[in-house]
Amino acid sequence: MAATQRVRVELGSRSYDIIIGDGLIARAGEFWEPLRLGRRGVLIADENTHHRWAAPLRDALARAGYETTVLEIPTGEPSKTLARVQSLVERMTGLGLDRRSFVVAVGGGVVGDVAGFVAAIYLRGIAYVQVPTTLL
Repeated sequence: MAATQRVRVELGSRSYDIIIGDGLIARAGEFWEPLRLGRRGVLIADENTHHRWAAPLRDALARAGYETTVLEIPTGEPSKTLARVQSLVERMTGLGLDRRSFVVAVGGGVVGDVAGFVAAIYLRGIAYVQVPTTLL
């Protein structure tokens, strides 16, 4: 098993861990359980991260008993629009996601911005997980 490193970000009641290591996508299920998230969510990715990172993450989470759907957005700043956010929220509503559901940003930058905003406004905020891909 590949070594992992945990870096604790101390923010009082909002503290969280950053997990760094090789092969984490394939092992995602073991890191999801302690988060106590619901069993359903969406992975928001762009054209660059969808097939390389989001699809394998979806598959790893499925093996751990989670149901996720990848929602792809176009790459780049033009994706940062209210129309794009509305489209994502409508798709999430169509999937029947609830307050126990989660949003995962697969990628940083624009993907992280859009996914974070969507998570913040969906049903007054649902769980949000960031999976940055720059170091992957």
